[in-house]
Amino acid sequence: MNSKKLLQNNSSGLSGQPQQIARQADPTAVHHRSVIPMNLLEEHPISCPYCGESFTVLIDCSYPEQSYTEDCQVCCQPMVLDVVVDEEDQVNVIARREDE
Repeated sequence: MNSKKLLQNNSSGLSGQPQQIARQADPTAVHHRSVIPMNLLEEHPISCPYCGESFTVLIDCSYPEQSYTEDCQVCCQPMVLDVVVDEEDQVNVIARREDE
């Protein structure tokens, strides 16, 4: 693939013909789409440590370790979710009571 892109200018030059302007692609430009994984959010099943009901939570897998508080979808009690993403991109989620 040629690294030069030709852009056609709408204005006419002295010859009455459209002018072409050569623009060099920046080789140092960072293309974030190729670096960022497409699936950073994943649903994971958990059980509430208060009422025992099972449901899924949405986990942001872009952080290897995180801990945050989320209310149970059934009984509204605050749960602490401990999330660990290992080297093989396996996600482990542990739900515990906030008062533990």
